[in-house]
Amino acid sequence: MVKNTPTTRLATDSITTGGKAIAEIGHPGDVDWFAVTLEAGQTYRIDLQGASSGVGTLLDPYLQAIYDADGNPISGMTDDDSGAGLDSQLTFTVETSGTYYIAASAWNSSTGTYNLSVTNVTGSAQDDFGASSGTAGTVTVGDSTTGNISHAGDNDWFAVTLEAGKTYRIDLQGVSSGAGTLRDPSLQGIYDADGKLISGTSNDDSGAGRDSQLTFTAQADGTYYVSAGAWSNFTGTYKVSVTDISDGSSDDYGATAETTGTVAVDGSTSGEIGHADDVDWFAVTLEAGKTYRIDLKGASSGSGTLH
Repeated sequence: MVKNTPTTRLATDSITTGGKAIAEIGHPGDVDWFAVTLEAGQTYRIDLQGASSGVGTLLDPYLQAIYDADGNPISGMTDDDSGAGLDSQLTFTVETSGTYYIAASAWNSSTGTYNLSVTNVTGSAQDDFGASSGTAGTVTVGDSTTGNISHAGDNDWFAVTLEAGKTYRIDLQGVSSGAGTLRDPSLQGIYDADGKLISGTSNDDSGAGRDSQLTFTAQADGTYYVSAGAWSNFTGTYKVSVTDISDGSSDDYGATAETTGTVAVDGSTSGEIGHADDVDWFAVTLEAGKTYRIDLKGASSGSGTLH
């Protein structure tokens, strides 16, 4: 693999649209350039994948830049972590036909093998929303918006304004909630105003069924970006919403096996539906061959306030 700078770009390897290249970041600071021929008016998705996608050993691939035919970096064409896990992904709409150069690298001192691919996503496969601050949609607190995961690896960013010290619930819903056709929505993470991923903000399947849900307490006032995606290669429509739960309406019980309450046979327990779309799970031990009746009671039987 030839290592390149703008002055040595003619020595790059090449990649074709619809194809892929397999290479290696051999040492910290290593950068690999690939030449690709692109057409004006077409939109392309560029994926740099490693360990997160199981196609290489590179832990944190980094799309360092896209350069024009003269070796000048194109503004906004850099990405880290917008793909699955720590993989990188960006979309690029070409203004002038010709040769471009993709610079593949790694974040910090990661080394290892990776796959680079370029896919034409113009037309029906084109993103409704991109995966950067410049191409994001918007969602407001207390409201929702819809989108479409149109192809494998698609990630849609949504800008939202949050207040320091407040706690928010973010829901990404698809088939399980009847909110869309996406079978397995996945919250890829929350990014700060500078486009950096905030640690611990990804989630898969903590909502109802395969829907995703997380709570997030903002540390500073400002704009944040919610990244909506899908598990594996699922595609389809979804709804994303942001709810302020700072008034104490956070869940008493979660909606996963790790966050359940418990109830015993012939016993009972109480809980609270604290907000719209709240789902509480309860673990119970049952015996094979036995039939059980399960009752969920609220205001109608005088057992609670839930109507």
